[in-house]
Amino acid sequence: MQKDGKLENNKLIFSNLTVKDIILKDEFEKMLGKIFINTLTDEKTEKYDNRKIDESYLKEKIMECANAENDNYPVDKALSLKIALDAGLA
Repeated sequence: MQKDGKLENNKLIFSNLTVKDIILKDEFEKMLGKIFINTLTDEKTEKYDNRKIDESYLKEKIMECANAENDNYPVDKALSLKIALDAGLA
């Protein structure tokens, strides 16, 4: 996707135990910037969320995407995913 210039309409939500567990951290941050969302479950830091990825977390991140003024993430995709989550389809 990076090679084809198709990263901007996507987000990567990634979960690890600690910062040191993040695979390819520098590459993901360089390549994805603010569309790289990482949450840590066993370590609290200012830079990353400290939560497990569950339905509530996904809904929160989807709504952030839909509400972001300067974000290129298409609102229709975010809302479609929210509807799928609400219906238990995703």
